[in-house]
Amino acid sequence: MTDTAQDALSERDRTFTQQLLAGPDAPASTAFAQDNREAARERLQYVGVPTTDMEEWRFTSLREVTNESYVPADEVDPDGAEQLLESHHVDEAESTRLVFVNGMYAPELSETSSFPDEVRVGNLADPAEADLEHLQDHFGTPDAHSFDDDYFGSVNAAGWRDGSYVIVPPDTLVEDVVHLVHLTTEHDEPYVNHPRNLVVAGRGSKVSVVEEYGSADDSVHLTNALTEVSVGESATVEHAVVQGESREAFHIARRAIDLGRASNYESQTISYGASLSRYDTRAYGDAEQIDCTLDGLAMLDGDQVSDTHSVMDHRESNAGSHQLHKMIINDEAHSVFNGKIFVQRHAQKIDAYQLNRTLQLSDRAKVNTKPQLEIFADDVSCTHGATIGQLEDEQKYYLRTRGLNEEQARDLLIYAFAAEIVETIPVDSLRERLKDTVAEKTRRV
Repeated sequence: MTDTAQDALSERDRTFTQQLLAGPDAPASTAFAQDNREAARERLQYVGVPTTDMEEWRFTSLREVTNESYVPADEVDPDGAEQLLESHHVDEAESTRLVFVNGMYAPELSETSSFPDEVRVGNLADPAEADLEHLQDHFGTPDAHSFDDDYFGSVNAAGWRDGSYVIVPPDTLVEDVVHLVHLTTEHDEPYVNHPRNLVVAGRGSKVSVVEEYGSADDSVHLTNALTEVSVGESATVEHAVVQGESREAFHIARRAIDLGRASNYESQTISYGASLSRYDTRAYGDAEQIDCTLDGLAMLDGDQVSDTHSVMDHRESNAGSHQLHKMIINDEAHSVFNGKIFVQRHAQKIDAYQLNRTLQLSDRAKVNTKPQLEIFADDVSCTHGATIGQLEDEQKYYLRTRGLNEEQARDLLIYAFAAEIVETIPVDSLRERLKDTVAEKTRRV
């Protein structure tokens, strides 16, 4: 690091970073992450807050985020968390649930009695002694370090206080759904928390995970989350991510996915909350015969902003990936999508698909979309595309001839557009809850 690099950071950047990292020191039990933490703090001496001058952020301004003054989450009263949890219930996870309130583990709201004995599960700030070796092996893996050049990834690595871990040993089936719930309660001042999640599926194992974020309606806060997923050889991970935070909140999320040979990873990211949300997902196929699905749905109205960046990096041959990202935008909302598929030179026989579809319900809404392919191999089948459209009069007319009025026809068409993603969620109770959420949102827009 040079003096010039240090000088390049403005005083505003330094002050903002100090606010985000304020609060008590990490517990001594997190020594397994100490090198990762120290390296991140070192990077933040010369990595500044992203601006629209940067290619990866040119459509999304963080001005509203940086204009707030934040206090640490540990100063916030957790009152109201139990009521919040009721609206984020998953029937299939009655006894396989880890709940975090304002960034810290809430054992009184969690229930882990149905986990198989061999599954290692807990909270990162206070792991069981027997789990430390597993955490040392998997926490902050090289693929998670792919966010080393990322400001918010470094802030999370430097400032996280707690989070979840689920480590499934080889040849183990976790029959119940694992529910990782992050809740934020209301407070007079804006505050920040940095949730961390680690999911490891050993060789030949299978686990279904729901990662969910919710908050009080008027809560002003910044959630800066980072999730690591390691899918071992011939393992399967089903992963639904749901973001329904306060319309006054800001939500930043990073996800690093490491895929082993013949592994299968299927995910759906559903976003309908927060004033501004940003999702960066990076999946790495370091072995043959992987199958990776990264689907998403964002529903926006008012002046909401949602920015989705995804990377699927095929590094070995005989593999496939699928990405379908849908946006429904109304009023003066703004959606951004930048999806990248990389096929490295020796990664032959890759079948990769990527499509971004946006349903624009208002002339005032704004869309920026940029699907990308970077292919260095010659024996591949890769497609990508983007569509932006409105509801078609012919479709509405058809439904009206079947007895629906104008409003009913419109709502049904919007719902059908969103349901293509929601219907793929394998968790029955969550899928039904999200159907109701989609229906409510479509009626609102």
